[in-house]
Amino acid sequence: MTKRLIRTAGGLGLLLTAAAPLACGHGAGGTKAEPVAAASTSRPLLYPGADAEPAGEHVYLYPLDEALAAAQEVLEAHDFDVEPFKDETQLMTRWRVVGRPTGAGGSYVGSYQLRRYYIQGQALDAKHSVVRLFRIDREEEYRPGQMDNDLIRTALRAPGPRSEGKGHGSVADSAAGGWQQWVASGLEAERRGEERESQRERSTQEGRISPTSALLPAGANQRAMDRDPRFSNQYGMPSQDELRGRNERGVRDFVFEKELVQRLEQFPSLEFTGGAADLPPKPAGEGAAPLSLTWESEAGGMPFFHGPGCGEPVRGLDALAGAGTTVLVGEPLGTREVPSAVGNMACQLLERGRSVVLAVSLPREEQGALDTFLASDGSRAAQDALRSEASWRQVPRDGRSSRALLVLLERARHWRAAGKPVQVVAYDARGLKGNAREEAVAQLLLAQRKAHPEATLLALGGNYHVRVDASGAPWSRSFQPFGHRLAKAGVDVRALDTAFSRGTRWTCGVNRHGGPECRVYAAAPTEQSYSAPGKALSVELFPQASGEGFHGLLHVGALTASAPALLPPELMPRASR
Repeated sequence: MTKRLIRTAGGLGLLLTAAAPLACGHGAGGTKAEPVAAASTSRPLLYPGADAEPAGEHVYLYPLDEALAAAQEVLEAHDFDVEPFKDETQLMTRWRVVGRPTGAGGSYVGSYQLRRYYIQGQALDAKHSVVRLFRIDREEEYRPGQMDNDLIRTALRAPGPRSEGKGHGSVADSAAGGWQQWVASGLEAERRGEERESQRERSTQEGRISPTSALLPAGANQRAMDRDPRFSNQYGMPSQDELRGRNERGVRDFVFEKELVQRLEQFPSLEFTGGAADLPPKPAGEGAAPLSLTWESEAGGMPFFHGPGCGEPVRGLDALAGAGTTVLVGEPLGTREVPSAVGNMACQLLERGRSVVLAVSLPREEQGALDTFLASDGSRAAQDALRSEASWRQVPRDGRSSRALLVLLERARHWRAAGKPVQVVAYDARGLKGNAREEAVAQLLLAQRKAHPEATLLALGGNYHVRVDASGAPWSRSFQPFGHRLAKAGVDVRALDTAFSRGTRWTCGVNRHGGPECRVYAAAPTEQSYSAPGKALSVELFPQASGEGFHGLLHVGALTASAPALLPPELMPRASR
């Protein structure tokens, strides 16, 4: 089988050009890429817009060790004990009892249902990896008076030793406990009943396990594990039915793989409102072209710039064009598409004779520098002066001080120079966090709303911050976004979420060591934020606010990452440092 990394409509993929049998989940090496077994019509999509029957594997923009760590977290969240297995590219869980014989008064009949998971990873290069999760189910027949099966007895009563503190590269000791260390205690699982029930009920697509039925739903993507001498005596496990019995089956678990995509490609962006800053940019040479000119043309040109005047029209904008409208656009930070689309919205409103207050997530302490830039000639020196402000040099760069934002500000400068009624407001609050920050932002925008009652207030911010819902956020149940605060204060708000198809973004996430890591990540849409490829740039309004706190969607297509306008020193060419 040959394989190569390709760019597809949905991002990156690993193209599989020849089929081969799937190796048994117990001991397949992580350096050989085996294809997925034939897809089932009931297979859940990893993310909206994913190919229902893909020709290649999903590729994560993560080093393999980080992707495996996330896969381990997925399984541990469902109460499976995960251990290193064989080498640094594989993991295995212990067996767990997930179904028992039925009956009463000693007349139990049926089978025990056991389950474990095998995780296989493959590093494509230092920054790209593939991770496969296999669910392995087996049945152990139960006959009254015959409880001498080591596998069942250990799964029910005898917890095996755990390898505490071992990393992904270590191999569990097989001398103490032998193969039993891979079997979870039934009593321990009983104590975790609530989490276990949550795991068992997680998806109707997986199917239900009952003592008298097959372990996998009809038509499931499954491959029986035939007897194979290669699996004998691995880590002290016996080679007969206790290892891989007649009823044992392995299947790709796309439900859990979907959860892995959620962890690695749908996480909220981190934002930083203070801290250290790098050195300002070095002065450019005499006559250097403005950076925005270069960035407008890179990667095939800025999105939505083609066309006369304002570029590609934003369809559906008429519903938001009334005097005094407040439009909050929620974005996944660090993309080229969203600031470009917001620029087209502002331009179209100005062309219709509306005045516009464009609010951006820069600290209000830099309003003076922003005004100076807007009144300048837009030269490279003027752009460098703006980039010398602390928010553009902040460590780390969180996606808000992007090249796409500087291009948007240059467009606003051009509109002002042409006499258009546009103002740009920096609304963020340096040094504040949580609800204190949201309240400060809301108060500043309220003041702008009152000062310009006829203008369209068009604000660009993180999509958790613009919501009108007050049900909290992943990091705080008491979180009340500034969008909610504006609506509560009586402002007629229209909050839009960004709808997109899978692409990339520059943002900050949390790495496996608990620290921030800012770089290009893959970005997969949720069911609520999906926009089909080819859909025109447009606004779609809902009949009423959604449960997530949005009144509609701004469709922008596939996302592409926008790097910081001032690159971190470690990413700069040596000659530019």
